[in-house]
Amino acid sequence: MSFKRKSEITPRSVRQGGSAGYPSAERVLGLLSRHAKKPRSKEEGFTLIELLIVTSILPMIVGALSIGMIAVFSLNSGVSSRLANTADAQVVAANYQLDIQGAAQITTVASTNIQCRPASGAGNQILDVVSNVGLSSQTVVSYVYLQSGTSNTWYLERYACSGNGSGEFVASSSTTLAYNLPAPTSSTAAAASITCVSNVAAQKCSSAMAATGWVLSQYVSAVTLTVTEPPVGTATTGSYLYNLTASPAASSANNTIGSPVNTQATTNCNKAATGTGPLANNLCWVDFTPLSNAADLAVAETPNSCLEMSASLGPNYNYDKLFFCLNISEPNGSNPTTGATPTDPEPWPVPTYAGAFFGNLVSGQAFYTGIPGEPAIYERVKSTSYADITTVTFSNITVVTGSNALATNWAIVSADAESTDATTTIAADDESLSWTADVPLSVVPNDIAAFDGGSSFPYPAGNACLSNQPVSGLVGGVGTSTPDTITCNSLVSLGNGTYEEETSAQKTGTAMVEATTPTTMTITLTSGANGVDGLQGIVFGMFLP
Repeated sequence: MSFKRKSEITPRSVRQGGSAGYPSAERVLGLLSRHAKKPRSKEEGFTLIELLIVTSILPMIVGALSIGMIAVFSLNSGVSSRLANTADAQVVAANYQLDIQGAAQITTVASTNIQCRPASGAGNQILDVVSNVGLSSQTVVSYVYLQSGTSNTWYLERYACSGNGSGEFVASSSTTLAYNLPAPTSSTAAAASITCVSNVAAQKCSSAMAATGWVLSQYVSAVTLTVTEPPVGTATTGSYLYNLTASPAASSANNTIGSPVNTQATTNCNKAATGTGPLANNLCWVDFTPLSNAADLAVAETPNSCLEMSASLGPNYNYDKLFFCLNISEPNGSNPTTGATPTDPEPWPVPTYAGAFFGNLVSGQAFYTGIPGEPAIYERVKSTSYADITTVTFSNITVVTGSNALATNWAIVSADAESTDATTTIAADDESLSWTADVPLSVVPNDIAAFDGGSSFPYPAGNACLSNQPVSGLVGGVGTSTPDTITCNSLVSLGNGTYEEETSAQKTGTAMVEATTPTTMTITLTSGANGVDGLQGIVFGMFLP
């Protein structure tokens, strides 16, 4: 038996690299490594750091969402209020635009004396418009403030009336336009105002004029109605203000593309029947039927104003148009007894009467007959107590092609549509016609030789204007001066107290003048005075190739 020494006896654990009774370092690391690779148990929770992050962010997110929800809910009443207010605005606009477009006269007088009044007669008007002025049936529309019972709540009502203009109008229909308005005395009460056409004189149109009386709609470019509605319900803020603006159709601010004037009345230029005159195939005559509308005639007869008209030349001329602005005035004013205008010119068919040459059939000879419509402007009132004088002015005369280009090489013609006669040897007491243009004028011969003894040299106007006499009464028109004037006189002095007088019952011609591309032409019709009465008339048109 052999024995080892004590130092040679080594435990297994020591032999493997550890100290006695303890695992080695390699073994410890191996065990830790194997433990780290094991998957985490499903029952394990969040770490403290993760919980801290979540609890810090979540209140911020919830707070932001809460603020948004509160803001949305707070807007709900405001949105409802706005929707209610815009509903009122839409109702007002639906009526307002049509009322203004059809207006002939407008006033913004704030008064309890309502033009178109409710049956009760109460209310405060803020706007009135009237159409069909001068006709047997006029239309008046009033925008009126009314109080709801005894409360301080007001609403806006639209009243529509029809009548003949005598006395007050009583409403035949009414429409409530807006509710919950401030009192009329409030600084935010509904109000109406006008805007005048920029080039119109202040004496014709201004806000001050409209606030005290009627203004013609042709001078008004826009009418604005301002409405402020207080907050709805329990709201204390959020008044709703809206402005409605509309333009009258008659306003000269409404442009017609390609037109030199802004047309207020449209018509046609018509020819006479073929072969009924020397130039029947070349002359067209403006139909003045639009003057049968009292509103249009009123515009034409307004001092320092004119009715803007266009006359179509028809399909044979590619719908070219003649444009002009028409003014009819009576310089001697109104009849001091009746207040009526002295001559009361109106549109009239031709012939104007049996003794007229133009448009008539004379001894089997037709002279510009068959013209459609009402081509004459004819005086309808005559008196022996004051001078019968009418001035007809055509301004802004222009011709535009169907493609909206300015036309060239055209001419204006005008003629006596009645007869120009003498009844005394006092020049101031006899009829005459005078044409003045801003370009040279010339006489258009209109004699029918058979009526003058078969003369081989036709007289310019037959026996009219004494053109068949040694001293003609058809004077002027030398064709060189501008402005140029041609006058048809029925009485001519021969000197030594002797006169030539045009007293023929039947005319054998008529005075007719022509001007090449004028911009203005003024015609003065004189019918006598001092115990002498009479009527005069004219026609106006174009020479067409």
